[in-house]
Amino acid sequence: MRAGDGLWAVGDVHQAGNDGLITLVVDADTGLLVGATSAGPTGGDVLGALVVAVEGRIPVERLRHMIYAYPTFHRGIEDALRDLDEHAGPELG
Repeated sequence: MRAGDGLWAVGDVHQAGNDGLITLVVDADTGLLVGATSAGPTGGDVLGALVVAVEGRIPVERLRHMIYAYPTFHRGIEDALRDLDEHAGPELG
């Protein structure tokens, strides 16, 4: 298993109190997202998207190529994926 964190701070909606954290857990053998946590002002909304990815057995590689709406807190998923890449290397996905 590998984990990556993404702190989010989103352009137009960034202001005091809008910081958050997303953690992704990926099965290193299959490249599937198997868990996630999200904390912040819209953490539940972000977590909802990640639950769909876990339940749908979406490969992390596919998540990397998705388009995340801007300006939304969902863009923090991209940061978490980038952090995952930096910590886990190219063998994931």
